[in-house]
Amino acid sequence: MGEQEYPAVLITSGTLDYRCPLWNVLKYMERFRYRAQTPEKIEEFAPKNILLNVTEGGHAGEIGTVSGIEEKAMYFAFLDYVLFKANKEIKVDRKLAMFA
Repeated sequence: MGEQEYPAVLITSGTLDYRCPLWNVLKYMERFRYRAQTPEKIEEFAPKNILLNVTEGGHAGEIGTVSGIEEKAMYFAFLDYVLFKANKEIKVDRKLAMFA
């Protein structure tokens, strides 16, 4: 498989996840990073725009209401940065996007 440009990717993993142990997630991320080219469409804000978020939760995510809200807020912050701040090709009216 040749090198390809991938979009920005957020990979999450939990230290208590018995289905996807952390070392497998790290190996996957390293293979992904190896195959991805230097991004051209989105300016680079992380090594090849592949971010890893390690939480203390399991396969279903964080345990507890506050931790779950913080996790979702981090997802939305990542999407906000990629779609509205870093990507110059996407033109979306923020007011209309909130009601979509």
